[in-house]
Amino acid sequence: METVMFDGFENILANATTTATGTTRNTGGLYGATFQVTGTTTSGTGACVVEIQVSNDNIGWLVLSTVSLTLSTTVASDGFASAAPWLYTRAKVNSISGTGATVNVTMGIKLNT
Repeated sequence: METVMFDGFENILANATTTATGTTRNTGGLYGATFQVTGTTTSGTGACVVEIQVSNDNIGWLVLSTVSLTLSTTVASDGFASAAPWLYTRAKVNSISGTGATVNVTMGIKLNT
């Protein structure tokens, strides 16, 4: 688990090509966050479904939001904002398809200071 100790942007899931759960981030009770999911294929089309999960105990995880993208060789992107002060955050790729499909999740944070 990595602790986030700054305001800014951080990749919480990088270059996922299969179903996977990213590293848990201890945000120390972040005060505001934005989440952006981006993805592409190397040819043709594909799709992905990514969950942003949150927890206060790092044991029981809740789905904060689910982002679905239609992928192609042009970058697809979607996201959302949350003001809820969750202690732990992670991204989970539930499904991904398409030739050379890759997904990234970036979290923008503002720590409660």
